[in-house]
Amino acid sequence: MLLRNFFILLSATLLNSALIAQRSKLEKSFKSFPYLGTEMGFLGFKGDQSTIPVKSGQLVSGVNFGYSYYRVKAEICYRWGYLSYNQPSVLKPENFRAQFNGTSLQIKTNLLEIGESHSITPFASLGVGILNYSSFTDKMDESGNTYYFWADGSIRDQPQLNQYDETAKEIKRDYKYESPLAINQKALLIPVSIGFQTSLSRSLILQGKWENYFLQADNIDRNTITPQWDRIQSFTIGITYQFLRKINTNQAIKSDFVSTPPPPQVDYSQVNFDEILNGDEDLDGIPDKIDNCFGTPKNAKVDEHGCIIDADSDGIPDYKDKELNTPINTWTNKDGISLTDDEIQKNYNDSISYFSSTLRKVSKNSKPYSVVKYTSDESKLQYAKMLDEHPEWKTKEISRKKLLPIEFKEIDINADFYLSIEELNFAANLLFDGKSKSLTPQILQNAIDYVFKEQ
Repeated sequence: MLLRNFFILLSATLLNSALIAQRSKLEKSFKSFPYLGTEMGFLGFKGDQSTIPVKSGQLVSGVNFGYSYYRVKAEICYRWGYLSYNQPSVLKPENFRAQFNGTSLQIKTNLLEIGESHSITPFASLGVGILNYSSFTDKMDESGNTYYFWADGSIRDQPQLNQYDETAKEIKRDYKYESPLAINQKALLIPVSIGFQTSLSRSLILQGKWENYFLQADNIDRNTITPQWDRIQSFTIGITYQFLRKINTNQAIKSDFVSTPPPPQVDYSQVNFDEILNGDEDLDGIPDKIDNCFGTPKNAKVDEHGCIIDADSDGIPDYKDKELNTPINTWTNKDGISLTDDEIQKNYNDSISYFSSTLRKVSKNSKPYSVVKYTSDESKLQYAKMLDEHPEWKTKEISRKKLLPIEFKEIDINADFYLSIEELNFAANLLFDGKSKSLTPQILQNAIDYVFKEQ
């Protein structure tokens, strides 16, 4: 019956929580707040010889006061309750009843953000505290007669001896627990718990929790034969009230409870879909949907794919080509006109100044620069052959140590007397980060000018 009522309550709570979750955006500003809670549930016990499952009839109650900061909560917990146990043995039916109260400081963390996109939020907690307890057992009846347990299963007022066979009277156990076992004892308490919580309203939270109390005590149930700490378990249901700041009701209505207006209706009656599907933006006669070359110049001849035609394949499109029938593999100028041998030689001579700097870098008589590693072996052989044919291109061997100014010594990291682009970048980072004592903006600027003008 109890479980059925619990599940009915849980089902109703889940439905309500789905509605409460719609206000999650407004709650984002309330990440830190105090709270007060109360809870009640059932207890279980694990001792040296007695094991009591969590069940009704063994109750625990508690109050909590804490402070929440985002997903982490720090709370002070006070618990009180009682345990009772009767050993099902004919020869030695021991029993006890323990009353306790305890105070602990616990740190609890939500494993998910409550109310964000889900109605149930799991949590876990760990703490430390002190447990006060007193244990009693039932050894005598109301008249003060001590219980003696006979082998036939009866309880009598005299021990099982031959001289008492006729005089011993049967008595009944009254379960008054009048005899003390451990009075006003204290023990270290380490509570560990897991559970769930869900919103009932903006400020009310329902939570269910399974908690395990590890105790530094071994005599709650009077049995200390095995050196093992006693443990108390509990399952509780509780309500927590969060002291949240008030919110602007008008803001809440505007932000959460007014549906978004429908998008404006668009009139497509004036749209020419044929023009969109068969448009030709560059007016080359090829529809855009099959045009592979957009932006064709006006009046330029194109093929079936919308790309400019170059009939003689000289690299100059026909609309710019002033010589449409250039022979294959013939050198041309920018207008597509064939070049004579003298024009080719002149262009070659003009380009020597550009190639000579690269040729010097692979010369046998010149100190190689770092760019050599980017030059293929075939190119090196070709350049070497050309240098043999033109000795005037070669440079004389000069010590680069004498050429590199001393002020650039810090920039020349690999000490090869050559400043590379990477070394300039590294020097700039040192300067901007303030990690160099001798490097100045003027020295860096002089180094850049040296690389691009003299080196």
